[in-house]
Amino acid sequence: MFRLKNSKGLSMVEIMFATLILYLVLIGLIGLFVSTLKMVSIGKAETIAVAQTNEIMENARKLPYEDVGIIGANETGVPTGTLPETTQVVREGIDFTINNDVRWVDDDGDNENDYKRLRVTVSWLFVESETGRTKTSTYTATSFYRESSKLNRFPYVQFGTNSPPTGSVQSGGSIDIQVIAGDIDGVVSNIRYSVDGFYPFGSVYSAQSETVDYTFIWDSTEIITGTIPRFQDGARRIRIEAWDNRGAADFKEKVILIDNYKPQDVPSLNAPVSEKTIDSIVLRWPAALDGTDSDYADITAYGYELYRAQYTDKGDGINFNFLASLTASSYIGDDCPTDYTDPGLPSFSKYIYRIQAYSAGDKKSDNYTYTGSH
Repeated sequence: MFRLKNSKGLSMVEIMFATLILYLVLIGLIGLFVSTLKMVSIGKAETIAVAQTNEIMENARKLPYEDVGIIGANETGVPTGTLPETTQVVREGIDFTINNDVRWVDDDGDNENDYKRLRVTVSWLFVESETGRTKTSTYTATSFYRESSKLNRFPYVQFGTNSPPTGSVQSGGSIDIQVIAGDIDGVVSNIRYSVDGFYPFGSVYSAQSETVDYTFIWDSTEIITGTIPRFQDGARRIRIEAWDNRGAADFKEKVILIDNYKPQDVPSLNAPVSEKTIDSIVLRWPAALDGTDSDYADITAYGYELYRAQYTDKGDGINFNFLASLTASSYIGDDCPTDYTDPGLPSFSKYIYRIQAYSAGDKKSDNYTYTGSH
């Protein structure tokens, strides 16, 4: 029997020491593995909770505005709608409780509901590994919803059918101005009208209503105190305005022609000798103002009618015949001709002319007579 020299074996102590080290390493690895599993589980639950919350908020955004609310809500400040207050769902083996809280929001202190706030809270249970106790974890998010069709909408205002049409001729003192206004996201607080920038007496009406249909009665002959004279005959710019309860405004304008007074008489007729031809007489005259006083009139006559008669020395029995009618191109335009050539006259003859100015409403001035010879 041979014996090997210098050979060594593991003693029992060494084996036990190695086993202890291995055990300690395994214990550490197992703890790390358990912690990792716990973190993965918590992260998975939170990921699912976030996804659930985003899905609910996006679905709520697709709903009609009136449906963003809680089913059967009867609490002050909570709008009714189609969202359940509480639901239970299971995702990836985890039980989740979802709570929806919808509230009205008044952001400007005017006691009106401006928009809605949706707060979604998702909760779930998990077991705490250190203590073995069951605990609740939650995830909460908030979103806001405004009615897009009514967001910052201005009021509207328009003339009603009782108002005079644009460019029309209005005779007489009282003129109806019908104002129709409305506001879809509040109330119309005030409406008013003005004439050439001036607000007559009674031109403001306080409404405080979603829709308004009101007729102002404007006295077009009103005497205005201060430096502004009475309303003249002529083109008047009518402006109507409406305000809502948030200060937003809308307006419309139209121009109408007012004809309360007959034109002034034609100042003079003039037929210079140089403008007499072999067989004609050229008549010229200054434009007649359309109003009772030059201080109040700002347009000229809409037209003129001319008459002619053969002159006789007896001075009686003169028979005037209609000669011509001249008119402006529009009711509001001051472009009516103020000259006329009377052709085809025999030599050594004498005529009497009369000219009469008339307004767009057919109010006529007195006649002006001119005696001309040829």
